[in-house]
Amino acid sequence: VISVEQMFWGSGFSMAPPFYVLISGLMGFERVLVTSIEEPSSSSLDPFRIKVVRSDNLQGMNSGSIKFDLEVSSDLPATPSSNWICHAKFYNDGRQCDCRCGMPDPDCIYPNLPVLNCGSGEVCSKAGRCTTPEASAGLPDSSQVYISEPCEHFFMPGTTGLMGYLGSYKQYNEASGGECYTCPYEPGNLYGGAASRSEFCDD
Repeated sequence: VISVEQMFWGSGFSMAPPFYVLISGLMGFERVLVTSIEEPSSSSLDPFRIKVVRSDNLQGMNSGSIKFDLEVSSDLPATPSSNWICHAKFYNDGRQCDCRCGMPDPDCIYPNLPVLNCGSGEVCSKAGRCTTPEASAGLPDSSQVYISEPCEHFFMPGTTGLMGYLGSYKQYNEASGGECYTCPYEPGNLYGGAASRSEFCDD
């Protein structure tokens, strides 16, 4: 369960559960499925409570849930401790930020250095974990997270899913029949909301 203080709730989500969101913090990011939202009464100061299904319980995910509330140390040693799992010469070498090495690399303090071991669009947080730029720059500690906008479909690196159908028109209708959603931000109601491929469609 995720608690969201009323002052941070804003206008809430644009759709009703179930839907997916991306949770990002200093320890990384994780896709979760929101199953219900408990709203406080209008006279209460209690937080909104979001019930979610974590990554290790979602189909198609090969990674476990992230422990977001681990303590982040700001006192980095001059030499790596036994937690460091990358080559010792990479620690604090002044050449690159080595992320996901078991402990934070002091080189990651400098934003002009290249980041290793993170994906495109990711940055290395002060916890030494790959995360979103917003979470790395905007969160004071690991007790807080960012929550994305809701998504009906949400794919993480390494996950797969059917985004269209290739086959005869009869097979196409039997397999989807307009039940497959188009990609987000496509113009208008592309393909009528149906899967996008049949023998009459090659784009």
